[in-house]
Amino acid sequence: MNESLSASPGRASSHPSFRGAKRRGNLAVAAHNMRSPRRGPSQTQEPLLAMTEQALLPGETTVPSSNHRHRRSAARHDSMRYPWIFATCCLLMVCGVCRAENWPTYQHDNRRTAITSERLQPPLIHAWTYTPNQEPCPAWDQSPAKQDFWQEFFDLPPRVTFDRAYYVVSVEDGVYFGSSADDRIYCLDASTGNERWSYCTDAPVRLPPTVVNGKLYAGSDDGNLYCLHAQDGTLIWKYRPAGTDRRIIGNKRMISLWPIRSGVLVEGDTAYCAAGLFPQEGAYLCAVDAAQGMEKWKRSMDVSPQGCLLASTSRLYVPTGRTNPAAFDRATGQALGTIEGNRTGGTYALISEEALIFGPGSTRQLEAHDLETKDHIASFNGNHVLIAADRAYLQSSGELLTIDRKGYFDRSREKSKLAARKEAVRKLIREKGEDAKNENGITFKEETQILDKKIAEKNEELLACILWRKPCPYPYSLILAGDVLYSGGAGKVAAFGTTDGEESWSAPVTGKAYGLAVANGRLLVSTDRGAVHCFTPAR
Repeated sequence: MNESLSASPGRASSHPSFRGAKRRGNLAVAAHNMRSPRRGPSQTQEPLLAMTEQALLPGETTVPSSNHRHRRSAARHDSMRYPWIFATCCLLMVCGVCRAENWPTYQHDNRRTAITSERLQPPLIHAWTYTPNQEPCPAWDQSPAKQDFWQEFFDLPPRVTFDRAYYVVSVEDGVYFGSSADDRIYCLDASTGNERWSYCTDAPVRLPPTVVNGKLYAGSDDGNLYCLHAQDGTLIWKYRPAGTDRRIIGNKRMISLWPIRSGVLVEGDTAYCAAGLFPQEGAYLCAVDAAQGMEKWKRSMDVSPQGCLLASTSRLYVPTGRTNPAAFDRATGQALGTIEGNRTGGTYALISEEALIFGPGSTRQLEAHDLETKDHIASFNGNHVLIAADRAYLQSSGELLTIDRKGYFDRSREKSKLAARKEAVRKLIREKGEDAKNENGITFKEETQILDKKIAEKNEELLACILWRKPCPYPYSLILAGDVLYSGGAGKVAAFGTTDGEESWSAPVTGKAYGLAVANGRLLVSTDRGAVHCFTPAR
């Protein structure tokens, strides 16, 4: 059912500084009109600065041609005729918002890196707050799952948690999210927080949509993949991976036996999604034409998708919650197996240049595995990690730290090899005894001692890779915007410098800040109370 609604007044609360924020929003819209055309989620827009320099031609020493002189004259004329445009460009460059980008999908891009090149320099001021009629209704409660055997012996955290907040995406002047409470997809005005439209599905929408080329893609627990016009919320097409509509009572709601809990990943002309709850009843990974909704391929899976799909250049990865992510060929959907190693599980995952990182499931750790070989690289005690060039930023429940990425990963690989050899020696000791000798004439007991010493040395080298570490009482979310880290906590969001980890700004929010996004000069914060807060530069 398509139900397109007009904006409801009064849903966004105002702030004393709202009038100034609104003016800044109008300036940002004007600046957008001068930027390069809209691009897909895996691409970035050209900076406004480049266009400004091209128009003004600073430092030119050669005599321009007649056409060139005409263009320079026209540029000067336009700057005089439309001084507000010229002033806007200067203001944005001075304020550091000259690399405005969209945030078109969950965690910014299809690798779920949570990194944008846009600079949003604190301090920030509150612009608006959107308060929904209903708070989020997560699929799984926050108590440990009863089906976990080891729960009888250890205090294990729940692993299937992916919809605590209304995670938002933002493209141009729109802010979009799905609701697990009233089954709708929403679009807000990015400048005011007022509702522009909503679209009603037949079941909860648990994961954020993806907005590409003027189209919005979202999956619902009703078993459908929806494609809507991002401008007005009207339906373009919908696709049902299971091919049939069969309903059950699940998570206290009437849902499809094949809900879409993978989000929607759009790459080029293809949209990908996964559907299913119980593999024994059928679960599917699908690729459809992004423009028309025609099925390209569909493959059965033996895992239950729980969390947003992510993609490398050749593979798709499906988080599963209880087990490690499963890998598939992106071109054909062929299954490539589940990531081996510790059965960490979890619904959080990202792809760096060389590794798939996932967790922090039953072990409370994040696991890094080589993209090509699937070999274990490293383990982190933490909730989120960002991989930015030569550095990695790690957020745990009590601190924030940064490490030399290459140095840490190289030494972790070496430590993993030593640990694997130690496990092999232990097996040989059980079979042959500790006094038996290896091929080098060293007893297995002596080799174990040597390996323990080398592992201890590697641990010291790993500690030396830490560049700084700071207390950080904001454990729920972490993103990087330019050279500023933004972190979400209970009732507060904060900013940290990447050079020293010092906290430079904070502001109160309603609830726990599980979702963060930076787009087009705005910091957007989603909480477990359903609120969406917007902050803008204080200039």
